[in-house]
Amino acid sequence: MTYGCIASMKTRPGCREEVVSLLLSAADGLRDAGCELYLVGLSEDDETTIWVTEVWRTREHHDASLELPEAKDA
Repeated sequence: MTYGCIASMKTRPGCREEVVSLLLSAADGLRDAGCELYLVGLSEDDETTIWVTEVWRTREHHDASLELPEAKDA
């Protein structure tokens, strides 16, 4: 069954674009791990908030992705 998650995160003021860049640079590698959709969104009301939406083939694919070196190093 498809598994999805939506998360928000806060950055330090002035660091949001750097964090978005890091998140997007990892997106291609997630495709091979079973991620079918990876969206990074910005809050219009708060310059420190980022939203991440993910859709995975299964919950197991998502859980396994958390064990990837890229995820552990983040």
